[in-house]
Amino acid sequence: MPSAPRIVIVDDEADLASSCQRLLDGKGYRTAVAHSGEEGIATVRQDESDLVLTDLKMPGMGGMELLKQIKSESPETVVVMMTAFSTIEDAVEAMRLGAADFIPKPFTPEHLSIVVERVLEESELRKENRSLREQLGREYSFDNIIGRSPPMVQIFELIKKIADSTISVLITGASGTGKELIARSIHTNSFRHGKPFVPITAERCRRIWWRARSSATKKGRSPAASAAIKSGNRTSASSAPPTRIWITPSKRVTSARICFTESIPSPSICHL
Repeated sequence: MPSAPRIVIVDDEADLASSCQRLLDGKGYRTAVAHSGEEGIATVRQDESDLVLTDLKMPGMGGMELLKQIKSESPETVVVMMTAFSTIEDAVEAMRLGAADFIPKPFTPEHLSIVVERVLEESELRKENRSLREQLGREYSFDNIIGRSPPMVQIFELIKKIADSTISVLITGASGTGKELIARSIHTNSFRHGKPFVPITAERCRRIWWRARSSATKKGRSPAASAAIKSGNRTSASSAPPTRIWITPSKRVTSARICFTESIPSPSICHL
C-alpha cells in the first residue's frame, strides 16, 4: 500500500505552521514543520517530500530562495508559496521559478485543503504521464521490434536516419507486416516523441471527404474548401501543417492508416 504524501510546512510563524500541520494531519498526510528556510531545506533533504508549503517572507533564507534550492535539488517536489504581502510581481516570479500555486494570507482551512489536494493530484498525473510515455518508448524502441534479417536491419538503419529529420514518411507493405509499429517507432525515437501520435483510418477520411464533397456541391464551394471548413481547419502565416507519416497497404488503400505527428515537408519511403 503506498504511503501518504509527505508535506513540509515552512513558516517562521509557529502558530500558523502548527495549525496547518494539524489540519493536514487530520487529512491523512504525513507532515513536518520547519521555522526557517535553512531548516526547511534540511527537512526536505532528510526524506523524500511531495509538497512544500513555504512562507514568502522569512528571516535569513526567504521563500523564493528556498523555492530555487528545492527545484534545483528535487525538481519533482511541488512547492506552494504562502504570504501576507503578496504582489502580482511576486506571484509571477514564483510561478516562473516553478511554484505550483500562490496562497495569500489569511486563508481558510478549506482553501488550503483544496489547493493541497489539487497540486498533489496534478503532480501525480504528471508522474503517471511520464511513466506511460517511458513505457511507450520502451515498447516501441528498436529492441522490441523483432527481426534480425538483412531487410529488417536496413529498415532499422532507415528509421534511425529519418527519425529526427524533417521529412514526410510513406510506409508501404501488405496487411499485417507492421507498418503502424514502424511508424510509432519513428515517432518514439524522434525529437517529436513528447507530442501526440494520432492514427486515422483512411476509410473514415474517405467518408468525411465524400460528405464534404456532397455538401460543397450543394453550397457551391470547392470540396477542398468544404473539407477544411468541416474539419475546423484554420490556417495562418505562422501555422505549419502536421507531419504526415503515410502508411499504405500494397493492395487495399481503404485500410490504410494515416498517422499525423508534426510538421514536415517531402516524402521518404519505407517498404515492408
